Amino acid sequence: MTHQTVATRADVGRATVNRHWPSLLDLRLAALETGTPPLPPVPEELRAASDHGPARTSAAPPGTSSSADLGP
Repeated sequence: MTHQTVATRADVGRATVNRHWPSLLDLRLAALETGTPPLPPVPEELRAASDHGPARTSAAPPGTSSSADLGP
């Protein structure tokens, strides 16, 4: 179980999962504490989509400049 696996299955961004459970240990302990059953395998179409990394590479909110836009 990884942050990305949980995010993909929950249909949320990985950052959302990281915000609630900063470490993999935190995430796994929370799953054990709540009695969450193991996740079934991610369907192939979702796995293929997540293999390409996050949809957005900038942490800047939409419509704002990122450091990449500022130049040298």
